[in-house]
Amino acid sequence: MLALLFYGMAGTAYAQRVYANSFNSSTDVDLGCVLVVCGSVNNGGNAVSPTQIAANNPSTIVSPLVLSATMQNVRFTGANALPSYVTPVMVKLKMNASLLSLINSISLQRTNGNVSTPVGTEYSAGYLLDLLGIGGVGQQELTVILPVVGSAQANDGIRVKVGSAVSLGLSASLYYAYYIIPPTVTSATLNLCGNVAGSFTISNFQSGYTYKLYTAAVDGTEVSGVSTTTNTLAIPGTLAAGTYYLEARETNTYPSARTPVTIVRSTLPDAPTIPNVTTCAGTSATLTVSSPVAGISYRWYTAASGGTALTTANSYTISNPTTTTTYYVEGYNATTGCISASRTAVTLTVNPLPAAPAIPNVTTCAGTSATLTISSPVGGTTYNWYTVSTGGTSVNTGPTYTISNPATTTTYYVEAVSAGCISASRTAVTLTVNPLPAAPTVPGKATCIGTSTTLSVSSPVAGATYRWYTTSTGGTSFFTGTDYTITNPAVTVTYYVEASNAGCVSTSRTAVTLTVNPLPVAPTVPNTATCSGTSVLLSVSSPVAGIIYRWYTSAGGGTVLNTGTNYIISNPTVTTTYYVEAFNETTGCTSLTRTAVTLTINPLPSVTLSPSPRICEGDLNASLPFVVANGGNQYKITWDPGTPVSFQNVTNWTNLTGNSITVSVPGNASYGVYTGKVSIYNSVNGCEGSLQSFSINIYPAQGKTHLTIQNIIN
Repeated sequence: MLALLFYGMAGTAYAQRVYANSFNSSTDVDLGCVLVVCGSVNNGGNAVSPTQIAANNPSTIVSPLVLSATMQNVRFTGANALPSYVTPVMVKLKMNASLLSLINSISLQRTNGNVSTPVGTEYSAGYLLDLLGIGGVGQQELTVILPVVGSAQANDGIRVKVGSAVSLGLSASLYYAYYIIPPTVTSATLNLCGNVAGSFTISNFQSGYTYKLYTAAVDGTEVSGVSTTTNTLAIPGTLAAGTYYLEARETNTYPSARTPVTIVRSTLPDAPTIPNVTTCAGTSATLTVSSPVAGISYRWYTAASGGTALTTANSYTISNPTTTTTYYVEGYNATTGCISASRTAVTLTVNPLPAAPAIPNVTTCAGTSATLTISSPVGGTTYNWYTVSTGGTSVNTGPTYTISNPATTTTYYVEAVSAGCISASRTAVTLTVNPLPAAPTVPGKATCIGTSTTLSVSSPVAGATYRWYTTSTGGTSFFTGTDYTITNPAVTVTYYVEASNAGCVSTSRTAVTLTVNPLPVAPTVPNTATCSGTSVLLSVSSPVAGIIYRWYTSAGGGTVLNTGTNYIISNPTVTTTYYVEAFNETTGCTSLTRTAVTLTINPLPSVTLSPSPRICEGDLNASLPFVVANGGNQYKITWDPGTPVSFQNVTNWTNLTGNSITVSVPGNASYGVYTGKVSIYNSVNGCEGSLQSFSINIYPAQGKTHLTIQNIIN
C-alpha cells in the first residue's frame, strides 16, 4: 500500500475490529512554552476506552501556539496486539472543515514500545490532499488507513501529531485506531485435480465484509473475479496454482492483514490398461492392471460411472463367478485425491461347467476284476477318475475304468472336462468288494454277579454279519449282531462268534469269555452315641483287605461322604443314620446292600438358677434354686476369681436333690455379693452342659453398724 488514505465512515460497529487499548501523549516544544500557551491532549483515554468508543466520544489534540506540536500515541497491546508488523491500521479523526487547508499540520506515524518510538515514514498533510467525502461545513470525520512498514520493522501503535499553525490553535479529535482481524480458512491449502474449480471456506466470516484474493502479502494485484461477501470463496478452474493472499475489507474499503492460502493443482492419473480374462463358472479369476504406476491405487466398479468401489488394488479377484461381467477401473492418486478422467472397461468371460457324469455303483468279490462305466457319455468331453473327492492325481481317463483283483471296497470320483472347464463336483461311484471275512476280534470282559454287561466285536466290518454260539463249531446261533448283552449273569461263561459277508463265513469262531466276579459282603458297623457338638468316630468292624468302604446318607444313590474304614463326624447336633457299602477296587464290584449305622446325638443338660439367694452375715448355707433340663442330675461349683479362698469349690460331681443346691458359706464371710458358676452333668449319657453363673448376696447382721462418717464440720 503506497499511499495514506482517508475515508468518510459511518458509526457502525463491526465484530472483526480490534481496537488500540493503551495511550500516552506529549508536546514537542521548539521555542518553549514558558510564556505562551502550550498544546494539550484532552480526554486522551477516550480513544482507547471501549465505552467511549461505543459512545463516539473522542480525545482532543490541541496544538500549541508556538512552533511545536502535540502528540497522542495509541498502542495495541496484550490480547489486542497486531497480528503482524504489516497489519493495516485505521484511524478515525475529526477536524474543522474550515481548517482543511491547514491539513499539513496533522501527521500520522507508526510507533513501537512503551515510549512510542517512531517507526517508518511520518505522513503529513501534503500527502493527504485527495480526500474522500470532503464537503459541507463544520466538523469533518475522516478515517485514515495507515500504510504498513517494512516487515523487519516492529511496530505496535500509531502517533497522531498536531502542529502549531501560526497561532491558530489548530485541534483535531482522535476517536480510535483499529485493525481488522485477518480472515482464517478451514484449510489453508486447496488441493484441486487438473482444472477443476474449488473453494476456500472462511471460518471467521463476518457479514458486512468483502473477502478478496491478492498476489502478494502487501500491495500486489487483486485477483480479478475472485471475491465474496459470504463464507465461501470460489476458485475458478482457470486460476493457476500458487500461493495467494486473502484479505477482508470492511464495507469493501478498510482492509485487514492478508492470510496466505495455497492452491495446488495435481495432474490426473491415466486410465489403466487391463486385459480381458476368460474363466469357468465357479472358478475364481483375477483381473490385473498392466504396468501399474507407483503411488496410484486402482478402484474397481461394476458401473462406468458412480457406484461403490469393489476393491482398491492393482488386481481384483472374483470368487466363484457365474456370468460374464464387465468391470470398470479408474486410477486414484491418494496423495492428491485425483482420479483418472475415465474408467477402463475390462470383461471377465465365464464359460459354463459341464454336468457331473452319472455312473452306477458295482459290487464284486475280493480278487474278482470289475469295470465302472459312465452312463451316456457326452462327445468332446473328457472323464478323469480319482480316489479322492477333491484334488489328488487322476488314476484313469476315459468313459470306463477296470479295476483288477480288488481287495477292499473303494469309492472313486469322476469329473467331466469340456472347453477347459471342469464339472462343479465329482461323481462318487463305489466298488463294493465283499471279502472273505476274518474271524472277529471280541475282547473278554469281567463283571459282577447280577450286573448286566455287553460283549462287542472290535472294529466291525461294514456289511458283515456276526453270529453268536455256545459251541466252537456247529450248534444254533442264539444272537446276531455286533453287540451281545448278558442280563444278570451268575456264572463265568465262554461264547463263540463268527463273521459272514455276502455269503462268506470266517474260517473259525472267536472264543470270548465273560468272567463273573462275586460281590463283597456288606460291612458291619456298630451304632454309636455321643453328646451334641462332640466329634465322634464311626468304624467298620473287621475290615477286609483290598475292600474300600464308602459312606452315604442314603440307602441307595447319593454322593459319597467319606471313603475308608473310619469316618469322623465333627460337632454333630442331630441323630443321623449313615449307610456304608463295600467296594472291591480290583473287580469293581459293590456289596449288594449298604449297612445302616446310626449316630445317636444326646442333648446337653442345662440348668436355670433363679433367684439369687440372700443371707445375712454369719449364715453358713445359702439355698440356690434350680430347674434342670435334658437329664441333668449332678453338679459342680466354681467360684469366680477374686472370691476369698474360704469359699470352697465343689470339684466332684454331686447329685442334685430337691429343687435347690445348698451352697456352703464361710462363717467369717463379710457382707457383699459373691459370684460363681455351676456346671451340670447327665451321668446317664455322660453329657456335660454349659456353665451357668450365680450370685449370693450377704447382708449385714442385725445390730451391726456399718456406717462410717468422716470429715464432719460443726
